[in-house]
Amino acid sequence: MRRIIISALVLCGLCTAAAAQGTSSLEQLCAKMSSKASNLSYSYTLGMSGVKTVGEGTLTTQDTSYLMKASGISIYCNGSTLWVVDQTGKEILIDSVAQGADAYLSNPVLLLANLNKIFSIGAPTKNGNTQTYKLSPKQACGIASGTVVINVADSNPVFTSGSFKTTDGGELDVKIKSMTFSEKKPLTYYVLDLSGFDSSWMITDLR
Repeated sequence: MRRIIISALVLCGLCTAAAAQGTSSLEQLCAKMSSKASNLSYSYTLGMSGVKTVGEGTLTTQDTSYLMKASGISIYCNGSTLWVVDQTGKEILIDSVAQGADAYLSNPVLLLANLNKIFSIGAPTKNGNTQTYKLSPKQACGIASGTVVINVADSNPVFTSGSFKTTDGGELDVKIKSMTFSEKKPLTYYVLDLSGFDSSWMITDLR
């Protein structure tokens, strides 16, 4: 479960990393992400305690809301409430969106909103059509260091990858397969409708 949360954190954090740089292509991307819903398809590799885990998923994010689906887990967040759905175990966990420094791994939107406070962001390293940014944490957030890569070949720049080390010794590499934009969705899109789940599901509400 935690590796899925970390993946969401990394992906949601990408656009704010770019926003801090004042580079025209990055400003263009972040402005578009602010005005639209962003849709990403990705794969990831996580190494932790000598065990490597691979997976893939999709993420839609807008403002303080997101919907992530990866490896049998779906995470809905409308900015105030979090729903985690385990399809295999037929379990649903409902919780309030956490606050404060301890909440960054469980609520990637907090990282998105506060990345400039949490990380020092280095000047970009340019290589052909890509720009790479290094992230160094200013405060505890579960991430020890990281880099993000943006492709600026087209008129609409997109993120292509991210590589992060977590404070518990994990290493996470994320590849963005595709990144598109759409009109913002109704807030109900990011809310789990419990009416479709029968009594065979275990639902735990921690709010």
